[in-house]
Amino acid sequence: MKKQVLVTGANKGIGYEIARHLGKSGWQVVVGARCENRAQKAMEALRAEGADVAGWQYVNLADNGEIEVSAREIAGKYPELSLLVNNAGITKDNLFMRMKDEDFQAVMQVNLMAAFRLTLSLIHISE
Repeated sequence: MKKQVLVTGANKGIGYEIARHLGKSGWQVVVGARCENRAQKAMEALRAEGADVAGWQYVNLADNGEIEVSAREIAGKYPELSLLVNNAGITKDNLFMRMKDEDFQAVMQVNLMAAFRLTLSLIHISE
């Protein structure tokens, strides 16, 4: 059985490139994304480039409850998962000093808290 990796935010940018590299280097990639349409397009492109893609998983890092649901689904669908790449992140196009509290909280949730929660959830489910 091939080693499986979940890459969050794998439907574009750095996450896509990480998924492409790993998928061509002996890993079977699970594309983590919020949007199924973008995930499907990314999977098609990755496969066309020779990457091994297991499928995609809905992961909404802005919602802690949904992170828990996704972690349970991941454990069920991809029991061979052995690597998590917490790549997904957001930014608000404001300078830090002009950022509103809700913008800052959203950035911290997705970029920091969600990585922590998803990692812990997957570890606890697999125990």
